[in-house]
Amino acid sequence: MAGGRTKQAVMVGDTHTDVLTAQNAGIPVVAMDLGYSDIRVEKFEPDRVISSFDDLYSEAAVLVS
Repeated sequence: MAGGRTKQAVMVGDTHTDVLTAQNAGIPVVAMDLGYSDIRVEKFEPDRVISSFDDLYSEAAVLVS
C-alpha cells in the first residue's frame, strides 16, 4: 500500500470497478451517484452513496472515525 494506512483510507468512485477495488483492498468506499455508470452505484453495495462533493467530507469522516 505504498506506506499508506488502510484505517485512514477511503476510496471515492463512481463505477463498479471503483467499488470493487476498494472492497478488495479492504477499505471503505464512497460512491458518487452522478458518474458514468449505466447501473446505479447502490447495486454495488458501497459503504456510502453521495450525490454532491459537498457531502464527501462528512461521509468519509464517519467511515474512518
